[in-house]
Amino acid sequence: MKVSVRHIVSLIVALLAFSLIISACNNAQPTAEVKVQPPAQATTAPAPAQPTAAQQPAQPTAAQKPAAAASDRPAERTLAPGEKILKDTAPRNVPVQEGGVVRRGLGSSPKKLFPPEGIGAAEFEPFEYIFSRLRGCRFYGRFDCGTSEWEPDLAASWDVSGKNDSVWVFNLRKDATWHDGKPVTAADVVFTWEYYHKVPSGPAKCAAALGYGLLGIKDFCDGKATTISGVTKVDDYTVKFQFDPEMLNPTQASWWQNVYIIPKHIWESIDPKTAAESKFAQNPIGSGPFKFVKYLTDQYIELERYDKFYRGKPRLDGVIFVIGSADALCNGLETGEIQAARIQKPCYDRLKNRDDIRVYAATSDYRGIVFNYAVERMRDKRLHQAARYAIDTEKILKEIYPIWGKPKDFLEISTFMAPLNLRGLEKYSYDPAKAKALLKEMNWDSNVKIKTLIFQQASGDPINEVMIAMLKEVGIELDTFTTTALVELYYNDNAKDWDMALHTGSIGPYADCTGSNLTPRWNSKLAPRNNYQYYSNPRVDQILEQAGKVPVGPERATLCKEFDEILTDELPNAVLFYTNDLFAVNAKLHYGIPHKEQQQLEKYELWWLEK
Repeated sequence: MKVSVRHIVSLIVALLAFSLIISACNNAQPTAEVKVQPPAQATTAPAPAQPTAAQQPAQPTAAQKPAAAASDRPAERTLAPGEKILKDTAPRNVPVQEGGVVRRGLGSSPKKLFPPEGIGAAEFEPFEYIFSRLRGCRFYGRFDCGTSEWEPDLAASWDVSGKNDSVWVFNLRKDATWHDGKPVTAADVVFTWEYYHKVPSGPAKCAAALGYGLLGIKDFCDGKATTISGVTKVDDYTVKFQFDPEMLNPTQASWWQNVYIIPKHIWESIDPKTAAESKFAQNPIGSGPFKFVKYLTDQYIELERYDKFYRGKPRLDGVIFVIGSADALCNGLETGEIQAARIQKPCYDRLKNRDDIRVYAATSDYRGIVFNYAVERMRDKRLHQAARYAIDTEKILKEIYPIWGKPKDFLEISTFMAPLNLRGLEKYSYDPAKAKALLKEMNWDSNVKIKTLIFQQASGDPINEVMIAMLKEVGIELDTFTTTALVELYYNDNAKDWDMALHTGSIGPYADCTGSNLTPRWNSKLAPRNNYQYYSNPRVDQILEQAGKVPVGPERATLCKEFDEILTDELPNAVLFYTNDLFAVNAKLHYGIPHKEQQQLEKYELWWLEK
């Protein structure tokens, strides 16, 4: 049958904790500054480094003549819910033009351009141009896509059937090709799912949400089967996914919009255990609107237009990701060397009076404190509550993030259930005296430092020092360190390598506790691949299992209310507030609004640059 609103709303299992994750990965800081310096005689702020003559990306040879837009290819993209323009520019009534190369800022260097392993913004942003998925979400900032906002990508259509909507059939486009000219087929899709589960250091481990609930996944991961029986090729352009209809939340598994399909003919001869070190991990072949040309670590990634892209030839000749620090990228926006980049508040202050730069804001990540239950002393809910009472979010939002809204504009919550109505539950207002009392009650030793993770991409955020000082004031001393990738710490073999994290991530919106990321996120059986902080509460496990098997109604509402109450009390993840992503875009770049949500289907082939 055709997909209904009910089906769409009910679907999505987060690709790893990374859905959190990833999302957590934007506003990134690089591992190194761009290497090449601007001319010494420059008197203005230096632009981000450009490739040297020897490293200069080859310029497109195609003629760059203005061309009228096709009637079915709009000149501009409309804003999605959650997006707003903080600073606009004057209208530019110019015809759509083709050609040109856009230089887009990227805050850190990808480790590998290999989807089964890449987990951060540094990887995902280039992936969006190079690779394709079965489908994508139209709107920015949606984790569960919403009602009818799914858009076809490699899949032209899909049908749902079976008990509890446990059978999904995807009908692939027949005009999609890999960048080497070979067709994209059902065999590639099936191969992708199997390969993702074989790559040791990739995000899609067998315990992760990617394979959660698929028929045959256990036998495949245990080595008892060579294929996943729940992912099958019907014919060259049809793929079937089958789930256990009695599983925990069978219809919550629409994680396929997060999975970039990889070419079987390239990877089938490469051992998945060493795939990340192969030449194709640094020279990827995808099926997206732009194809890979060159990557110089800490400097730039060069892509060129793929003329045979299935949604139509891209308007741009190419895209270059310029890798640099937040300050270097801001310099590039000022000089015009970079046309688009994610920015932070200091850059906004520099750009807000420019009449040639537009700045967008889109509701994005939350900031919070995550506690590692694998470390025994971090399990005490009194510590969690004390940490939450110690943070003055009103002060932070007024003094550090004033352009991102006032406190009343943010949904302050005490659990991971951001969009839920938590009336009647503790709100954890700023109360340092109460924090100190809780710590005294548990005989907390203020001389013992908490090993605290701060993600590298957030290491320059002023909120970190403010939060550290607020926690220290009540007697919680942090020993902070940074890491470049969540997987390096959360998913390693030693779960006790960290105590706490000053965390960034994405939440919701979810209708109730059966939300697609919440079920695996708090299920003790799925630690650490989804439940990366090893949270464990037998009653929560029971609630999630029961709620996932009953229809929307009073029974599920009662279960979810109890879930809310437990997590509000225990605070394994003390959410503080939402932030907005800020994007600066040169007025000559049309249609494009850079974003970080890997769920969103951005049509990069429609971006165009005014000469």
